[in-house]
Amino acid sequence: MAPPHLLSLPPEIIQSIHLHSLSPSLPRASPILASAISTTHIYKHTFLSAFWTHPPLSFAGPQPQPPCTPGPHVRALFQPLPVPNTPPPDAHARIILQNTVLRYRWCTFDRLKRFFSDALSAITTDLLLTLHLPLSPHDQSKLTSFLASLPPSRSSLKLSSPDTDSDNTTSLTLLYPRPFVTALLLTLRGPKIGADPRFDPTVTPNLTLAPTAVLALPAHVLAGNKPKWSREGVELLQMLASFVHLGDVSYEREALEEGLRNAVAQRCAGALRVLLWLSGRLAEGQRRGGEVPGELFRIVAGREREGGCGNLHAETSVEDREFEIDIELFALLIGAHAESMPRHDPVIESWARSLLSCRAGGERGSAFARWVLDWSQRDQGGEVVAGRRGFRRREGELVRGPLFSGGRVSRERRADEMARRFVEIWGGVVRGFGEEVEGGGEM
Repeated sequence: MAPPHLLSLPPEIIQSIHLHSLSPSLPRASPILASAISTTHIYKHTFLSAFWTHPPLSFAGPQPQPPCTPGPHVRALFQPLPVPNTPPPDAHARIILQNTVLRYRWCTFDRLKRFFSDALSAITTDLLLTLHLPLSPHDQSKLTSFLASLPPSRSSLKLSSPDTDSDNTTSLTLLYPRPFVTALLLTLRGPKIGADPRFDPTVTPNLTLAPTAVLALPAHVLAGNKPKWSREGVELLQMLASFVHLGDVSYEREALEEGLRNAVAQRCAGALRVLLWLSGRLAEGQRRGGEVPGELFRIVAGREREGGCGNLHAETSVEDREFEIDIELFALLIGAHAESMPRHDPVIESWARSLLSCRAGGERGSAFARWVLDWSQRDQGGEVVAGRRGFRRREGELVRGPLFSGGRVSRERRADEMARRFVEIWGGVVRGFGEEVEGGGEM
């Protein structure tokens, strides 16, 4: 039997068909079709169809947003297809498409980072052309290097563009506000910018470049089960979550909680830190409390440890190191929402007492164990903890915010004895999850 006509076409024709349809069903229809369209060029256009947004830039201030005409670098990015010039009509369909694309085997962290970076580079280069802001060869080289890849830490770059017709100079500050962020913040100053009605000279930054929009955080990315959390998995989640609209992003809360459980069970502090950072941001964006599942505390405390804390007279043992990691994990959970820790729990209290009887964690570990025991026994006395905005207290009811918020002591609880002790245990400074994650700390 002769093969179906579509399968007998040259790969170039199949690729052209797919480029103009970009249907996620085509590569699933046949291994032959999937092989024919497995090229970086096709991958890039599939990515753009799912993530490109319009308009790709927005000016700060109350003035109406002007229309955005694609420049030569953006057009080259999309060739041979036209650049979309209207917002995508169906957000739900894009959510489905993004979930589909992010499950493709070719959709790795490195490839996605390159595509996000290429989109930012194209729109930034075209912006400078449109504004007639020429750079010196030295500054152009610095800009090209700066835009070459999404940086693994918060990064900024300052440039200047002299006006060829006068002695005036335009200053440019470009900022990646957090690691692997998929948007760029710009602050432009100078007479030429001040005369441009699109720019608000009183705002910093006064222009945001966000050519892509992440509308979905897929379950497998949140859960980290491919097959377990890795540095690449943590960075992929951080990149996708770096510039989402917190009130609208599609995600499964069950998958987020599964990711938290996996991070704790696998002793992956980096994953737990990013997930708690994201969980707190989503809770804030959706105006709900920042509670974490109480079972996470029990998972840390309830591990079976052969050999206890190790030999008190030996060098640091594997058991000691595991205890140290568990202390870090437990402290991260406390910093996320201390009130979520189950009170008077025999498993947690037994774990804390075991820390007191061994040298794991040193003096800090012992001090933290005493803190956990005291917090476990502390009577709330009918106190209502309100972690949600818009919480209305009933008449005569005492309402206090949570002890910690986003990894840091809540402003209204700084005078609390337990808060002061916790800060002292960790060296007098407790960084929030935002500072840890967005500052590009170690994973």
